[in-house]
Amino acid sequence: MDPGRGRGPTDRLGLAVQLATLPWLGFVPDEVTSAPPVAVARLAEQMKLEPQVLEGYGQREQTRTNHLRRVADYLGWKSVGGQRGDEGSRAVPGRPGDGA
Repeated sequence: MDPGRGRGPTDRLGLAVQLATLPWLGFVPDEVTSAPPVAVARLAEQMKLEPQVLEGYGQREQTRTNHLRRVADYLGWKSVGGQRGDEGSRAVPGRPGDGA
């Protein structure tokens, strides 16, 4: 997944935080900007960005939803409890051969 394609630094870092968060927690918190500063700083450094750019991330709820959908698809996860991106839905790891 290339988080930089067609996106500004804020969206790139927000997408990277979601990509790093989903496998660890099993979900992405609604407030992506509340990620631990040390973790954000490390991601930002790897991406050659300033960590502060995350502060403007997700002002549009649709952006967070679209990014979560892309991250879950990239990781091979599927949604349960509603359509992906709906409130209350969760992504779960897909298993080989289950169509995920």
